[in-house]
Amino acid sequence: MSHRWRLVALLTLAPLAASAQAREAFSSPKDSLVLAHDFTARGEFARVELEQGKVYRVEVTNARVLAVRNREAGTQLPFTRITEDLARPSNTVAFELEPSVSGEYELRLPRTALRVDAPPPVSAINAEEAIVQGTVGPSARVRVGAVNATVTGTTFTANVPLREGRNDLNVDVFAPGGAPARAPLVIYRNVAPDAYLAMSGGNRGPAALAANPPAVGARLRVNAQVLGTINAAGPEGPTFQVVVTDRACPNNRCPAWVNVGPNVGVSDRDNVEIVGEITGARAYATQSGERRSDPVIQAFSVTARR
Repeated sequence: MSHRWRLVALLTLAPLAASAQAREAFSSPKDSLVLAHDFTARGEFARVELEQGKVYRVEVTNARVLAVRNREAGTQLPFTRITEDLARPSNTVAFELEPSVSGEYELRLPRTALRVDAPPPVSAINAEEAIVQGTVGPSARVRVGAVNATVTGTTFTANVPLREGRNDLNVDVFAPGGAPARAPLVIYRNVAPDAYLAMSGGNRGPAALAANPPAVGARLRVNAQVLGTINAAGPEGPTFQVVVTDRACPNNRCPAWVNVGPNVGVSDRDNVEIVGEITGARAYATQSGERRSDPVIQAFSVTARR
């Protein structure tokens, strides 16, 4: 799953004199720098010019922690006051800053922890609702679609009603420690593999695996042999390797990775039919040290073949 989070300055930044009169003006958004993180990626940040001796107001949505460092001096900028702003959307926090050094500053927000344990990013079920479970950081609130999840400690559960066909859900988590996090889910209810393939141009087959670069977004049905066992701690959840034997592949062999849910079981040398969608490529090193990059299939279904 690939999300582009960004940290953007929505309003222009105007320095305020460090005085009681200036502090009264903080209620005006024109005197503020607003950091609105549209699910900002880990490590991304905003840069702004600040003047020594001026007081600035920085409003941060859905976060209580903001790291501000001067690029040249490398020093952490202290906050003179932190306040809730009830006139703005829920969880908006206002920081007052007074730089000790003029120059360009980096404003960083930590990302709230989120791991969805079930279901996988793409799944097919025949039930009227899906049980979504996962792990979050302390004091988190979690919403799955329109449903508020039950959070116990650092685990959450939500029973989410499903309509027939495709259901697109976002798992959103908010916590005092940082910017919100989001994990998208696609759940198909009462959708057969043939119908799934027909929703996006039909079966592209092994030729989609053989394309260079891989045909991201292509749906396919392939017969493959499993290599090894499932790695439950894969970069995108449980995953295993396969090889597809077909004349459309270079040397008649297309290696690939298959991402699956936690309830899928396969063994080394199993013959399986895979229906799914190509989501990208994964670079790795073989046991002999060779560097490779093979397509990744997000499985809709994995069934045994004789």
